[in-house]
Amino acid sequence: MTDKKTPSIEEMYSDISAQLTEHDLAPDLGGDYAENKAAADYYTGCEDWPDEKIRLEHAKLFEYAPDPPERSPEQMKRAAKVREGIDNAPRLKAWTVEGLFEHAPDGDFSWEPDEAGDWHVYCCGEKDCPVQWHQQGYILNIRRRGGKRSVELMSCDEDGNWDYVDGWSDGEENDWFFEELANQTRDYFKGWAEYNLYVFNGGKDVLSNAPFDCGKGDDLEGWLKAAEKNVELLTGRELPAPFA
Repeated sequence: MTDKKTPSIEEMYSDISAQLTEHDLAPDLGGDYAENKAAADYYTGCEDWPDEKIRLEHAKLFEYAPDPPERSPEQMKRAAKVREGIDNAPRLKAWTVEGLFEHAPDGDFSWEPDEAGDWHVYCCGEKDCPVQWHQQGYILNIRRRGGKRSVELMSCDEDGNWDYVDGWSDGEENDWFFEELANQTRDYFKGWAEYNLYVFNGGKDVLSNAPFDCGKGDDLEGWLKAAEKNVELLTGRELPAPFA
């Protein structure tokens, strides 16, 4: 009986890159496929990483990454179109103060919604987070008090905890804030497109109160269709056929 040959550094990282190609998220490594693959490619053959650490990372990946689900070539082409739509979605121009207050009443007023809007979703990418995906709602408070205008963006997590995100008041400059406000709807559809595509690619559905336009259960086609729908809403155009 011959001993099994220990793979070289290059062989181990080649395996890691190939495995990451099949998985949108390697939970134990954190981050997304592109980030993980970039790291794997960067360290291929790198002598600065001890062999033992490379073997440990290699073992972790193959122990925790689930087998990819069965997906047809046609579905994979459609998923690639979804990925392209997500990555290339343009950002919208920043709102203006004048536009935001265009229909506001004269004198002092306060517009403060009673509850947050629809849940946004995002991936935290934290290594020690077992869930990875989280939901967050937002409200926008618009006021004029003593003749001074102000805008305040607040967020609410799934446990009902509220946090101040950012804001503006007369006399301040905050171009980033007004650009973020303009892209709230864009980020909503982008996040849900990402999540649906993640589950389609074999990720675990960890959200109990996802919106009606998400996939359900083990229906991969349903998750893919939901991802496609969100990208159409994100980009304002219908996705081309897979063969286009």
